Amino acid sequence: MPGKRHLQNLFKPGHQLWRNRLKTTAATQVPDYSNDDQPGQPSTSHVQDVTAGVGVVSPDSSGQPYDLRSKSKTGTQENPVTGKLGSMRVIHIEKNANMWNSAYQGHIELGTCARPHFDVGDERKIGLVVQQKLKCANCDFVTPFHALYDERDTAKRGRKAAVTNVALCAGMMETAIGAKGLQMLLASMDIVPPARTSINKLARKVGGEIEELSKKDMQKKAKEVAGRKRKLKNVSMDACYNSVTRFNNKKPGQAASQAIATAIETDSTNKYIVGVAVQNQLCWRGAFLRNKGFEVECGTANAHFDCAANHPESDALCERRLGRELGRQLAVDQDILVDYATSDGDARTVEGFEEAMKLVQPNWTVPRLADPRHLGQTQFSVGHKAQLSSSLFPHHTTQADKRKAQIILAADLKNRSQCIFDHVHRECQGEASKMKKVLPKVVETVLNCYAGDCSDCKNFSGGTCHGSDGKSWWEKSYDLSVSGIHSLNVSSSDRCVMKTVLDMKLGERAVEKLFLKTDTQKNEAFNRSVRVSLPKNINFSRQVGPRLHTSALRINNGPGKAVEMKAAHLRTPVSSGTRSFLARLQSQDQYQKAYNKDVSVKARRRQQRSAKKHRHLIKSGYLKHQLDLPRHDHAYPSSR
Repeated sequence: MPGKRHLQNLFKPGHQLWRNRLKTTAATQVPDYSNDDQPGQPSTSHVQDVTAGVGVVSPDSSGQPYDLRSKSKTGTQENPVTGKLGSMRVIHIEKNANMWNSAYQGHIELGTCARPHFDVGDERKIGLVVQQKLKCANCDFVTPFHALYDERDTAKRGRKAAVTNVALCAGMMETAIGAKGLQMLLASMDIVPPARTSINKLARKVGGEIEELSKKDMQKKAKEVAGRKRKLKNVSMDACYNSVTRFNNKKPGQAASQAIATAIETDSTNKYIVGVAVQNQLCWRGAFLRNKGFEVECGTANAHFDCAANHPESDALCERRLGRELGRQLAVDQDILVDYATSDGDARTVEGFEEAMKLVQPNWTVPRLADPRHLGQTQFSVGHKAQLSSSLFPHHTTQADKRKAQIILAADLKNRSQCIFDHVHRECQGEASKMKKVLPKVVETVLNCYAGDCSDCKNFSGGTCHGSDGKSWWEKSYDLSVSGIHSLNVSSSDRCVMKTVLDMKLGERAVEKLFLKTDTQKNEAFNRSVRVSLPKNINFSRQVGPRLHTSALRINNGPGKAVEMKAAHLRTPVSSGTRSFLARLQSQDQYQKAYNKDVSVKARRRQQRSAKKHRHLIKSGYLKHQLDLPRHDHAYPSSR
């Protein structure tokens, strides 16, 4: 059996050990540390040099070698708290007074010095609030840490969250400010801002509680309006996107990445929001993983853990799916059925809403009603793009003036048809069968009125023209009178075009879509209101749901009451002074709503819009592509 092989020695004869090769520098030359006062004990300079470490320079390596367990240089340093005390703090007044009173009482009981001088000894920052302890500069007296804030009353163990931090996250969702914007705001006020991680972590928890509160509030209001029959006559639905344009050259498919849909009941005068739905394609965690090389699909069944998206990025945002989610919230979750649904003519939201209703009642149908405002915009578009005769406007000679006059006429047809519909609907008490019998004669009378024949206007013009016995439509119409249009030369082709525009709102098919006189204006108002906390130029991937529900809670209850409801639900009570301010805010909001609905205010706004439109047509310095289009008014020499 062969013998065991021994390893050869790695060291050669004459090898110099590592410790012998180290050379001490002049700065680190170890001096004599003899202590004459106390023999056998190191001197003070010895202790300071030892704790600071001895630097060495290696001849065969560059730079300073790493020192394991290195210690910072000891000596007199500035107190880390002292540098922060010059800034502002958010503290509770009573808690702060209690801390100082407790410090004085404890110092008196100990009696360590006759004249105490207190200063902040240490501080713990917890989000926006702090914990502090006091120390006496003349003795060794130190107080324990005092929490200068109120804590949330929870049944869980451990440290409780600060009321101020929770309220800050709840209030942040009322605005467009995110974590970074909040830090910039606090830093501008000389308040040390909290970390973004802690803000986002707490905001996520608070947002979930606000979302839960808003859902319960919407369900409560839907049940109150539906009553015992568990049925709503009509709901209005509309959706909005987080993009100004529909498409973008830099992004395949739709330019938007988030879609929001709302369902609002129209049975009551309050028009409560009874359902909201969100489609979100944004997920910062998924984008982070994809940048690292991982293949993840956000918004699908195979999504990664804690995915914020609920809709695949490759799929288009679908309003039909949003309508199905709105219907599920009413039919499946609350067992409430809906007879009609009002929406614009742009998407198929009502079809998805009907599919959800059929999950409860298989034979249930939800007819779609049209929105008169969107239908009026379609009227205006058809009217000003139509081919009219050149002799229709006798007092306008140039082509540009005739084009402007056609725009004014299209707007007048839209406004007059709405006035006629409102008058006939009121006279027939909303019965569609009676309206279908009356409106054909009204349309013919209106066409004769534009042609100059007002003989039947007193009885069959839908209350818009009184003929020779009173004020005619040429005088009542603000658009026509301001623009200087007092007569028209209506040809047979012009009459057909004008009849087509009027029938879009006064025809038999239009009556079936408009007989309930419902609209989506409250949905449009909510879409504008939600942009306060969800602007289109800022994307919130995780907080889109809580911020949406925050806006819904504010619209349903008013700004003042919504804040009080959130404070009660989040266990963040407000003081009496804050409650007084919220009461004034609620009163101002109610007054502003009543003021905007006043009849005289509405009439004044219509006149102001018409006057502004007229000034724009005659004095506008803006014209689409006016500097890019080639001009043909130059006298070029003829080429031969």
